[in-house]
Amino acid sequence: MNISLTQLVKNGEFKETGAKPKLPIKIEELNSSLLDVYQIPLKYLFYNDENGRIASEMEKERIDLEPVADSVNSEYNDQIAKLIRKDNPSKLNRTKKDIEKDGQKVFGYVLDDGRIIDGNRRFTALRELQNESGKSGYFEAVILPFSYDKKVDRQRIKSLELAIQMGVEERQDYDLLDKAVDIYRTTADENLFTISDYAEKASMKKKEVKDNFDAVLLIRDFLDFIGMSQDSYYLIKETGTYTVFLEMTKTLRTTFGKGEDSEVNKNETKLTFFVWVLSRIGQGAGGTMAYEGRDYKKNIIKKRANNEFNAEVEDIVDDIQEDLSEREITGAASLSKAITSSKDSFEDFNDIYDEYLDNAKKDENIDSFIKDITKIAKQLKDVKSQGGLRGTMRFEQLSNNQKEALQRQMREILITSEDLFEEYKNA
Repeated sequence: MNISLTQLVKNGEFKETGAKPKLPIKIEELNSSLLDVYQIPLKYLFYNDENGRIASEMEKERIDLEPVADSVNSEYNDQIAKLIRKDNPSKLNRTKKDIEKDGQKVFGYVLDDGRIIDGNRRFTALRELQNESGKSGYFEAVILPFSYDKKVDRQRIKSLELAIQMGVEERQDYDLLDKAVDIYRTTADENLFTISDYAEKASMKKKEVKDNFDAVLLIRDFLDFIGMSQDSYYLIKETGTYTVFLEMTKTLRTTFGKGEDSEVNKNETKLTFFVWVLSRIGQGAGGTMAYEGRDYKKNIIKKRANNEFNAEVEDIVDDIQEDLSEREITGAASLSKAITSSKDSFEDFNDIYDEYLDNAKKDENIDSFIKDITKIAKQLKDVKSQGGLRGTMRFEQLSNNQKEALQRQMREILITSEDLFEEYKNA
């Protein structure tokens, strides 16, 4: 059953609110003066399954229902409404309370077929109020004459979504992962915009957009590594690991060059990193994983020993991937069980990792110590090159007590240096 809201408007079934919306951006072939806000019965509307957050949650919950309005089958909207309530019940309750008290203050945007482009939380609150009161509810919205069936319309719809998202209307902010996935879907899956186009329309820096895009590519490889669908982004949200992938994306780009050998080393490091992430999840690293990731980057990946480390854990990485391929992983809980089942392999990996990390830190401390001694030696050389003083100092400025103090310190430095020289020579 196809619904046309525009046709229902022509039939006089919807009431105008009198509001005259001003679009947050200019959209070709759409004049703001021609748009009106209507009171649309809730039964004609449905959630947008093309929305990144909704699509991700549907994948997680394995919801495979045709997106239709309540007038056709309410099961789809009922399922998505549960997800929206679960995602942020406090915000939904606030919105619901505000609407119950003062009515809907901010209008939404819908397509001609009833698909909601902006206003999911308001729609959810209105549906709950309708169910509780038994009275027919209405969603106040602009009806856009667009369809997802046409690419040019999808581009216009996405442009409007991004403009709304950047602060024009009331909304629930995207978290970092949702934003990154939206970038990937818009530029790669649907090919609606280029990276540059997205950056411009979302008021973001091109580098930021590219970093997030590359982070999703890395995540997709990781999901494939553990035997999940590459679209199972919800696992990254459940494990709270997005920032770790984003930072590693930058590390891989800046550490390795374009040559063939560098590409091989980069790919080996990527696989090792996947097991490192799994090992941290297995240890319940949680909020400390980002910090530990910086430690891993600084003391192993950025060091010459990185290739040696990758080679030493290569067989363990292969064993772990093979073990994971034999288990069905559907989320964080089943992933944790899979990690536990490979406990011995992960313990071997962590032992080697800790050894390399400790050695790197020891080397770093020694290097830092040598730098300190070098700095002292250079300062003394500078003083000597300036005749025993510094800058514009003159000997006549020194009192006899100050000269004696300097002599004592120089003598102490000489004696201590000779003793230390013998220590290093005999060590």
